Amino acid sequence: MQIPEQFLPKLNARRVTIPLLSPLDEQEFSNHFARETPFLIEADLSSLLQSTLSQIQKVPKEQKIKTFDSIPYREIREGLFHNYMDYVEHAPSNCLFPDGFDVVEERLESVTETKFRHYALSLNESLFPEIEGFRIPWIEERNYLLNLKSNFFQTHGITSPHWLFIHPAFSVSNAHYDHDSVHTAIAQLKGRKKAYLISPEHHATVQQEQFPRLPNGFNDFSNPLIAQLPCGDMELWEGDLRENQVLFIPRRWIHYVVSETPGMSYSQDIVNSSNLSDWLGSLFKTRI
Repeated sequence: MQIPEQFLPKLNARRVTIPLLSPLDEQEFSNHFARETPFLIEADLSSLLQSTLSQIQKVPKEQKIKTFDSIPYREIREGLFHNYMDYVEHAPSNCLFPDGFDVVEERLESVTETKFRHYALSLNESLFPEIEGFRIPWIEERNYLLNLKSNFFQTHGITSPHWLFIHPAFSVSNAHYDHDSVHTAIAQLKGRKKAYLISPEHHATVQQEQFPRLPNGFNDFSNPLIAQLPCGDMELWEGDLRENQVLFIPRRWIHYVVSETPGMSYSQDIVNSSNLSDWLGSLFKTRI
């Protein structure tokens, strides 16, 4: 399935392919991770997929969820989870949101011209409790957040490290980086995505006021005018995220992700010795 041009980033930066690595042992993985550049690995994620499919069957018929059209969002809608699943699996690609989903929040300051397809916002441990036990190969012993229980995050207003995404084809997360200086691992359980990343040293390059910008301050990568943005020596890292692969995104790397097919992915925030002080510093600034 080919992604329509309107959903692809328009930057004219030099392209770099995200490497697919095959670490032989924990030390080799640690060496790659410490470089803080993106990479992919292959992993058997079948147990995570089966757990997700099993949990979907247990969701009550009356369960409501929220969806949004991108990150950052133009609008948030709310409706029944099972209507959302019908939309993901059966709706044509020109259908932007599920049947019966009503707008509950809008951002009028959004400058995006492209209309993106909605995908689920609120798939967390309250709806899918087993994701709290999901683990990513090689990193599980190094992620300090996995030693904390879900009630700790709720009590202190800290974002949970576990995220489940069930997405339709051609859904888009526009230019953003993840909260609180966390590293991120995205495990693709089903379907395919394309990821585009830019290193923190080039944040200013994609925050130029004379080009269309998103509410988060970054330029709108989907806007055709961005092809004229002067990129200098900036590199756009790009890669295909396929089933049974994991993408590691270092802290503060901007990412733009578009789904090539319907699918499911599990994302885990990572805090280890390399970013612990930055994570704690961010929490003190925003939560205290």
